[in-house]
Amino acid sequence: MNNPTQCDEAGVFLLATFLQGKLFRFKVGAFDEVDSIGEDEHLRAVINTELLLAGAARHKA
Repeated sequence: MNNPTQCDEAGVFLLATFLQGKLFRFKVGAFDEVDSIGEDEHLRAVINTELLLAGAARHKA
């Protein structure tokens, strides 16, 4: 059985590490009062929904 310990303080961080055109890369992590809980990278792209759907419609036809 999992017996979690009490955590009085916890937090997260987000650091933008890369930007090129529409691509954004972030380093994210979580920590408690003792140590790091975990961290990873997240990649996100900004898109124009109207252009994306118009292109999909052209390819479908």
